[in-house]
Amino acid sequence: MGTEGLRFTGSINAAHVDAMLAALMDLATRDIHPAPAAIAKAVAALRRSSDYATYVTKSTSHRDSVLGRLRLAVHAISEQ
Repeated sequence: MGTEGLRFTGSINAAHVDAMLAALMDLATRDIHPAPAAIAKAVAALRRSSDYATYVTKSTSHRDSVLGRLRLAVHAISEQ
């Protein structure tokens, strides 16, 4: 997946990077280690989510945006 996984709508998006890394760390603490292909599928699903897009592009430091994108990222990766 490379750096493409850190991009959201063409450029690297700090809120998206934050959500992905935090989700992966959260899963690792629970001894869940998703395969790279599962992570790539999760990123694709998140890119299709209008809620996730809002969380990583609007008011990104607002508590609801932070918690929302983390919840969706963990769920998307866990679901794969």
